[in-house]
Amino acid sequence: HSRAEEFDPVDKFDMIVSRAFAPLKNIIGWCQHLLLPEGIFLAMKGPYPADELTELPEAFQLKESIEITIPDSDAERNLLLIAKV
Repeated sequence: HSRAEEFDPVDKFDMIVSRAFAPLKNIIGWCQHLLLPEGIFLAMKGPYPADELTELPEAFQLKESIEITIPDSDAERNLLLIAKV
């Protein structure tokens, strides 16, 4: 058990999934050392985070945004695919 920013795995990951718990710049800042160069972040967010996307680290960009519909809920949800440039 450790925090993501302290974790030092032998093998890096091709995909990192995060729930909507922190701003994108923080999630990527804490976890980018865990990702393979061709890896991708899958970030769950509520409403489309246009302001957070402007603050992505320079080496990362949004590849795709997928609006998610949850049965019996009218809450806005988005899945963002973010990759290294």
